Amino acid sequence: MIRDFHYHIQFGELTKDIVPYFEKFRKMFDVEHINVQSIPMEGKLARLQNLKILMLKDLMYPYVFAGFGLYQGEGHKDYLTQLNEGLEQGFDNVKMLEAKPDKRKQLGKPIYDASFDPFYSAIEEKEIVLLMHSGDPSSSWNISTCDEWAIKHGRCYAGEGFLSEEEHYAEVDEVLKRHPKLKLALAHFYFLENDLDRAAEFLDKNPNVMLDLTPGRHFEAFSKNVEKAREFFTHYADRLIYGTDVNDGILTDKAAYHDRLYGMTIGMINGNPIPEFRQNGYCSLNLPDDIANKILYENHRRLFGDCPKRVNKQAVIKEILEIEKELDSLSDTDKRAFLEVKEFYCG
Repeated sequence: MIRDFHYHIQFGELTKDIVPYFEKFRKMFDVEHINVQSIPMEGKLARLQNLKILMLKDLMYPYVFAGFGLYQGEGHKDYLTQLNEGLEQGFDNVKMLEAKPDKRKQLGKPIYDASFDPFYSAIEEKEIVLLMHSGDPSSSWNISTCDEWAIKHGRCYAGEGFLSEEEHYAEVDEVLKRHPKLKLALAHFYFLENDLDRAAEFLDKNPNVMLDLTPGRHFEAFSKNVEKAREFFTHYADRLIYGTDVNDGILTDKAAYHDRLYGMTIGMINGNPIPEFRQNGYCSLNLPDDIANKILYENHRRLFGDCPKRVNKQAVIKEILEIEKELDSLSDTDKRAFLEVKEFYCG
């Protein structure tokens, strides 16, 4: 049995169309619990996606992480207000994407800016988990090492206006210096898979931080230094949490997609990789059962328990009525998503 810390749903699909496959997928891979992450977006789109995920929570009862309206200024809700409203609606925890290089460029201020302090302090006080995506693979800062996919999708940060890779790490360090009790989970192993000594030093310095194992470039990096990676995973087993970063897009064969992704990620840990894993030249860490179980299951249970919060229907209806005032500004796809949620909660 496993628990998946990092899962997404496709924003364009109706929630009712996701649920049947969702049930099948959980049975196929013996998934007890998942955390569905709302991807932070601009303004009302973030609020609309949050509503969609709350509806999924009512239908499927996963843990859910709220996303925020990015780049808020005059006339928009600050982060503390968004946090409090999300928790009142029924979100269990929260996610930030502001430290991702392209988003950080648009944000225009450091993630340790004083405007974030009330937000971070509230997370410390409430002892909830903040998932943060900071940085990206090291290859992303040099045009000669950016692959075709990264360039096509705007994931190459060699141009002007982007922070350097080290500046991203420095900003997270400053947040943790100011808010040492923050329960912070950093996505994609914090992109430190090629420097396990630095990863160890970082975890030693910040005892409340965890690294999630959603795929980045981990397979290749760990396969080049299996013994050291195995030692790291064994020593820091309590600080690593399993996730897949699944995004249920409109796929012709979702079962094959999940089978491949789960086969790759679980196989890296427990020594039972799918053939494609070996064909790509990757080596499993083949961790002992007790260590693998901590990463795949127990750490999630320790952090989140067994009972996600319930949705607060009245708070959700209040949010629906606020968004409805701006319905004409939504695209047809977004209107369809909104109307599905409205019908579900308001009849």
